[in-house]
Parts: sequence; structure tokens; C-alpha cells
Amino acid sequence: MDARHSTLCLLAPGQLSRLLRWMEQLPASPHLRPMDLADAWRAAGPRWERLSREEAGRADEPVVRPLPPEVQAHVEAVIATPAVQRTFDAVPVAFGMVPLAQLMASQYSLTGATVDALSAGAPPDPAALAALCLPLQGGDADAGLRLVHRGPREMVFVSDTHDTRMLDTRCFMGAERPELPVRGHPEAMVGLFLGQSTNLVNVLLHRRRLLVNNGHHRLHALLAAGVSHVPALIQVCGSREEFDEVAPRAARDAYHPYFESPRPPLLADFADPALTLAVRTPPMRRELKVTFEWESKMVAI
Repeated sequence: MDARHSTLCLLAPGQLSRLLRWMEQLPASPHLRPMDLADAWRAAGPRWERLSREEAGRADEPVVRPLPPEVQAHVEAVIATPAVQRTFDAVPVAFGMVPLAQLMASQYSLTGATVDALSAGAPPDPAALAALCLPLQGGDADAGLRLVHRGPREMVFVSDTHDTRMLDTRCFMGAERPELPVRGHPEAMVGLFLGQSTNLVNVLLHRRRLLVNNGHHRLHALLAAGVSHVPALIQVCGSREEFDEVAPRAARDAYHPYFESPRPPLLADFADPALTLAVRTPPMRRELKVTFEWESKMVAI
């Protein structure tokens, strides 16, 4: 199968329903039925059971190394970025070199074309590794966010990068409001920001384990290239409540396999054919639909 048109699925415990819902988004294919995916997930069960016995504790107490001196200035520049400060403002954060072999995976599919693009070339030096894992700029400048439909109550955008998302909302009052020609004399402006995330390699530290929150494709490619540790932004979650505030939905829904099982699903498991299934997928782009409504009525003073 051509890796450029395939997706590698990790057949992890607790993720069958999520994998099946992901498959529902794909065009119907005679090459793969929902039952085929479910059968592959069941077939991986004995392998997971064996790993839980033979590799119990593999994810426990990972040792995070200090950042090398040559990347300190880069990390300080990342910390000073307003987008980073705004994004990571809920729990304490730290930076360090995290061990790839012990990282838990919260994402259960990897796009072949993205991995291939990241896998070209020799393992990067510390400075290049920092630029790859902790970029100062936004993601793909050629993503081409485009407005494809505009109606009275909705707008539809498409983008060639899957990282495009709704970033934030703002209300501009008084002098904050930019001067734009509109039908009347505006007093306020409501803004909704679309674009790409900070795209930092980001892991969550919780109950002495590290869970990847962002950066799975890069980390998978680097692990395959022989890299053992990478610089990452670490969100420190000392309680379940803090974890639920910042963790991805897949991890919140499958808390037990991650933090109460002896051997959770790891990023390294994507390299195990017994735990994965390659699915032929067409090229995909991100679509964002923004809908809005308003209400005006008289209320008593």
C-alpha cells in the first residue's frame, strides 16, 4: 500500500468505538468494512495482554533530561511568544528532553504522507531538533485557508493542513475596535480567529507518566530515525481535575488504560505490525463551518 495514501491506526484498548467513528468519515471502500477494522482490533488483544505482563511499568517514572545549552535561547523565545502564553495558561509548564520510548500516545491514527515528509534526511542536530519540535512560527505557511461559502448566518472555510482550527474569540469595544466600513455606526465587534495552533510538541505529566498531547507525527518519525529524546513543553497535571482541563478527549475517555493499567498504549507501538492496521485513505483537507445567530429583545430596566 502506498504510504502517501494510507493511515496507520493503532488498535489500542478502549479505542474501538473511536476508530469506528473515524472510519465513518471516510468514503465507503470495498477494501475495508467496519467489521474488518473491528476484527483487527480484536486480533491485537492477545498482544496487548502479553505486553501488559512482559512490559509492566515501561511507561512509569520517565526521566526528563535538562535542555542542552545550545537550545536555551530558542526555548526562551518560545516562552516569550504571546500565542504560547495564551495557549498554555491553565496548568504549570516546564521544558525538557522527554524520552520517546516511554511516551504514551493519545492519537490513534497517523497520516502516511505527513510521516513520510518528516522522515526525510538524517536525524537533526540539537538546534534543528528544537526548531522542529518547538517552532517559533505557525505551521504550514502554504496551508491556504480559503473562504468557500458565505451565507447570512454561516461561513465555510477549507484548508490543506489538518491543524487548522478555531483558535480564540475576542470582543472589541471602543478604541480596540478596528475602523471598518459597515452598515451603520458600530459600537462593538465580535471576532472569531481561525488558523493553526502553536504546534509545539507538548506532553502531559500526570501520575508519573508522560502522555503526548500534540506532535505524534513528528515524534513517530524521530523515533524511527533513532532519536531517543526530544525537547518538549510539559504541562504538569498534579490532579485529575487539572488533567481533565488540558487533556485531549481520547485520553479523558480512556483514563484507565493510560494511568491504571501496567502497560499503556505507547507512541512506540505504532512500529509494531501486530498492534496496527494500515488503512487506504484519500487525500483529505480540513473544513471549518462557522455558524452564528443573534437575538434582540427589550428587557425591563
